[in-house]
Parts: sequence; structure tokens; C-alpha cells
Amino acid sequence: MAQMYTIHVHAIPLSDDDGKRANTVTKEKFQEALEKVTEIFKPADLRFAFDPDNDWKPRQSTVLNSLHNGGTKWWEAANKVAAQHKGKLVIFLRYGKPNPENTPANNWFAYPPNTGQAIPPKAKLPTDNVDFVAVTNQANKFGSGGGTLAHEIGHYLGLFHTHPAWGPITDFDKIVEMVKADGAAGLDGDLLSDTPPDPGPDYYLEKVSSDKCGGPASFKIAGVTFKPDRSNLMSYFRCPPITLSPKQIAVIRQTLDHPFRAHLIAASKGIRYLGVFRAGNDAHALWVGDDWDGFKAKWKELSDDGLRLTDMETYVVDSKRKYAGVFRASNDAHALWVGDDWDGFKAKWKELSDKGLRLIDLETYVEGSTRKYAGVFRAGNDAHALWVGDDWDGFKAKWKELSDDGLRLIDLETYVEGSKRKYAGVFRAGNDAHALWVGDDWDGFNAKWKELSDKGLRLIDLETYVEGSTRKYAGVFRAGTDAHALWVGDDWHGFKEKWQQFSADGLRLINLEVYGPSVS
Repeated sequence: MAQMYTIHVHAIPLSDDDGKRANTVTKEKFQEALEKVTEIFKPADLRFAFDPDNDWKPRQSTVLNSLHNGGTKWWEAANKVAAQHKGKLVIFLRYGKPNPENTPANNWFAYPPNTGQAIPPKAKLPTDNVDFVAVTNQANKFGSGGGTLAHEIGHYLGLFHTHPAWGPITDFDKIVEMVKADGAAGLDGDLLSDTPPDPGPDYYLEKVSSDKCGGPASFKIAGVTFKPDRSNLMSYFRCPPITLSPKQIAVIRQTLDHPFRAHLIAASKGIRYLGVFRAGNDAHALWVGDDWDGFKAKWKELSDDGLRLTDMETYVVDSKRKYAGVFRASNDAHALWVGDDWDGFKAKWKELSDKGLRLIDLETYVEGSTRKYAGVFRAGNDAHALWVGDDWDGFKAKWKELSDDGLRLIDLETYVEGSKRKYAGVFRAGNDAHALWVGDDWDGFNAKWKELSDKGLRLIDLETYVEGSTRKYAGVFRAGTDAHALWVGDDWHGFKEKWQQFSADGLRLINLEVYGPSVS
């Protein structure tokens, strides 16, 4: 399961120091182009995010506005500015090199970083890391922008042209010489075996057909048959629909793991979200990533607005404890008890149980040297139970025992204490069909989720954890035939979009998990 990454884009539309040669591209057109870029890069599990309020920063600088890819160390000034925006892909909208005619540059440019991959002999890199993309700042040259911008971003993410040069090859005799000397390999621009050798559209239009996209797919040069991929993003043909090859996708993903580009995905990669959704059209809310004071204030505010906390997460990022909560419409009695040790929490659980409240969600974590507990309580007078700190064999036995006694598991927690994995469960009265599936990898769990869904069971709680080098999943299932969904392993940008989409489709989040390399 490839992780979807969000790459945040920071745009700097430029003019000269005196305001001349100014940008005329609107941020709306730029955003529209980036939406097309996201469509093109979907096969690589990438999306591009742009906040027009915070990531469109006009700037007056003749030096940057004159940016062009020629001369000595032409990249240095732009690289210094890009370095101020780590975590984002910086795109300069510039006029270009001053010239007597005062005409704007036609070329857009970007370069792969030197990650150790094979560099085509006719596409040498100017330096190890040109850490930005340069495009036009003129609206009449920007156009819709999507395909060209995606092409340049492709370079920035490690891709070379499918033809063997940085620009178009207009010397057709030279093309013939290259083929005679090296056969088809003479026109292998990127050294990737699944992108066919390519002479470029100039040769094709002159020697093969005036219809670059509708003309013959294959043709001969010096007796050698060529069939360039005219839809490929890194070809100058770029006939729609624009595509990426599997090996190009692999290069992109490898490039994003290299130190020169890893900053682009650090935030996206570090914190992941999963959500369990069930049918619903009631008022609801999601509050994520606050400290305790902020979360408690939001809990009170939403409580006053007729929303009740139904699921809570607590986790640590950058040494700071964070809280997240899922809220649904209700006006019943409720309570929240956070940060107690076991003796204190157990006493509170008994006290609130006697007052007609039932635990519906349990969290446990270590703070300092003490294991703490947090619980979400809602009104209820039904039979219930709480079982905490057992190993798997003991927990499974208790689950079966309580199931036979007419109780159903509604919330599962698993954690490591010492070197042993422990389990805790919250149980409520019920006699419906149910299931528990624990310790599978994603492929196995996903298959089981589909199987149990087809049998009229619905996932109500999902846990994820790492054991050895494998991420495992554990799920609690109860009887149900309503609409439902599961969304796993996205970053915040993608998860929020999916939450909004599911919400509009009549689904409500019932369980949230926050995890990842940056989460403890």
C-alpha cells in the first residue's frame, strides 16, 4: 500500500525592484493549473496543495525576476530564497533574462536533484540541487499551465526528458547520426526501459506527419523503428491523456526519499490518519491536534452546541501531547476524564457508572514513568464491563466469556508495557452478531473487513500498531447493514478532504486513529 503524499507549493510571483516586468498570472489561474498537476501525478500517489492566502507571496526583485538557466551559478540566489521555505516546493513566476527587445522568456525550467541515479549523457545537471521550479510570470504565456507545470515538476522530482537533450532537437541530421551510431539507444533520453526512445516532436512534424498526436504511432529513422510514447509527461509531444510510466513513478518516489527532496514530504509522511465511517446525517464535528487546554475548551464549546464527544485520540508530536476528538449530535449526559493513573481512573469509572454514565472510549498512554488513562463517558444504564492490561490469550478468553454473558466489545486498546503487548476493552450490553480480528497486516485486514462487511458486520473500532517491522491492524465489528467506509493511511490534507467528502455523502466519522513516524 503506497502512501499518498501531499506536497505543499509556495508561489513567488515576481516583478523588478521598480515594479516593472510585473507578474500578470493570477493566483486563481495558478491554483487551477496545480489542480491539473494533481490529476497527472495521481498514479504516483501525490497531490499538490496550495493555500492562496499564505502561499502566494508577490515579491519585487530584479535579480530573481531575471532568473534564467544560463551563466555562472545562476541558481544560487533562487536556491537561497527556496531554502527559506523548507517543506514546500517553491515556484518562481519570473519575466526572464533582460534583453534589448524587453520580451519575456518562453522557457520554463527545473532540474532533477543528483540522487545518484544514472544521468543521461546529453542531459548533464548544472549542479547537485536546483531546489525550485521557474515558470513565466506572463498570463498570455501561462495559459492553462497544467501540463507544462506538471512537466517541470516532473524534472524537479527526478525525471529527465524521454528525448536525449534538455531542449528540443531541431538538428534532424544529428538525430540520424545518433541512430546510426547507437541504434534506438541513441534517442533514449532518460535511460528508463519503459519509456521508448524519442526523437521529439520537431523531427516527427517535419519527417513523419503534421499531426503530432493523430499521425502514425511508429516510424523509421535510419532503418530503426521508433514508437515514442506521445502521451508521456516528460515527452515534448504530451498528447492527452498525459501519463507516467511505472519506472518514472519509481524514480519520483525514490527522489522524494532523498535528502534533497525529503523535506517536501516530511510533514505528510510523519503523521498519518485513519477513519472508520458509518451512515449518518446528524450534526458533527472533528477537532484535531490541539493541546489539552484548547481541546478541553473546544469540548465544552461543542457540548454547549449540542454535540457529544464519541471518540478521542491522544498522542505526542515534537514532544508535545496532542488531542483529537470526533463529535456527534446529542444532548444526553456525558463526561470526560483525562490523565489519571489506573487507581484514580478505575475509581472514577465506578463513580460515573453509578451515576448512569457508561464508558464508550478508553485511551491509555505513558507520561513520565506513569501509565495514564483517559475516558469518554455517555449516558446509559445497561450492563457493561471494563477489562484492562491482559495479554492476548487472557483478553481473548475474557472477550469470549463476556460475549456469552450478553456483552459486546465496543472499544479496543492495545499497547506495550515492558516488552509485552497488552490489551484493554470496553464492553456494553448486546446480543447482536459481532467479531474481533486482531494482528493482521493491511492486506489481510482489508480482506477481512470486506469479507465481514459482506456478512452484515460493520467495523466500529480500529487500532493500528507496529510489531517488528510490520504495521498491524485490529478491528471490532458489530452487526449492521448501513452504508460505511474505511479510509486508512492518509495525511491530514487528504484525510480532511475525504472526511468532508464522506460527510457530504451521508457518512459520519465514528473512529479516528493518528499514527506515523513522528507520532508517539
